[in-house]
Amino acid sequence: ANALIQPPEGNPSLAEVPNLAWRRNGEIVCNRCSYVATGEDLDSLEFGNVKLLQHLPMYQDVSGLVPLAKADDDLSRVFYLCVGRGCPASCVFCGGGRGAQLAINNRNRVVFRSSSRTVETIKLAMEHGYRTVYVSFDPDPSRRYYSELFQRIRSEGLKLNMVFGCWSLPGREFIDDFRRTFPHGVFEISPETASERVRRTNKDFSFTNEELEKALGYIRDCGLGCHLYFSYFHMNETVEDVEATRRYYWDLLQRYGRFTKAYYLALSTDPCSPLYLNPKEHGVRLGVASFADYLDLVGRGAMGNFRAHLPATISPQEATKAEDQISGDVFLNTMFENSIQALLRVFGASVFLTVLRDF
Repeated sequence: ANALIQPPEGNPSLAEVPNLAWRRNGEIVCNRCSYVATGEDLDSLEFGNVKLLQHLPMYQDVSGLVPLAKADDDLSRVFYLCVGRGCPASCVFCGGGRGAQLAINNRNRVVFRSSSRTVETIKLAMEHGYRTVYVSFDPDPSRRYYSELFQRIRSEGLKLNMVFGCWSLPGREFIDDFRRTFPHGVFEISPETASERVRRTNKDFSFTNEELEKALGYIRDCGLGCHLYFSYFHMNETVEDVEATRRYYWDLLQRYGRFTKAYYLALSTDPCSPLYLNPKEHGVRLGVASFADYLDLVGRGAMGNFRAHLPATISPQEATKAEDQISGDVFLNTMFENSIQALLRVFGASVFLTVLRDF
């Protein structure tokens, strides 16, 4: 490993490599973060050359662990497609937003790869057996870039599927364009909470529940799939808000369950998120203050999203009770999905939740 990082003869020393952290005589040295990739830089890179991976079949197999619609088995092998970098938003809980991009990467604007180079990457991935691409880069609600990209995909005659992580709600025009381009497709939408108040104060690109349900209805009518992501606990959220989100979770599964999957997950405490950097300002109690604290969580068995914060509006006792209820919901929906769907259709979400409470 040491040989790999030794600068070749005649090349600059490690001290002259932008963005590099390295050791000099046991001392950690952090060079100036002066390299910020432009769209042209990203175009010069090749993200689809997966033949360099020594265990490619294994990587392809585990890529299918992404929770995709069971009815679409051909979505099981997924290529994660890079189309750009950066974010204009500043969601309270996110460690990849505008402020974090500037602090970590010295990035102050969003850049996209050219649609032509992105299509070349897709073609290369398809040559290696991929038939589904996953995109979670959606900084422009107009989605002009994707209109151009989808047109190129169609003109090239590429037959593939897509999972698209939406940062804002998809409109009808975009959903129609998506359906014309991909035989099978899934949208990811993250309402985070049933409370429009909590959503509006925590999440940029916010929307109302009515707008969400209209989008879900149209996605369903187009024969496409959708994965909904809810999370806990948010700034200014109360136990009443959490319970309302539980009800909304089951209600949406009842109404859209055939085409929709829903997940209710712990909200990770992201380093460099506004919530992490200014916990008092955001009304949360923080249980981590360093990378070592996160490592300690892992050592104590923490898995998945690391939640190490709690809003002042929820007590530790209330949080434990709510988390136990949510975990039970998720377990039931995961283990008995088909049976749960049948019960929801027959009895409705309200009766189902009453039975769960009594049980």
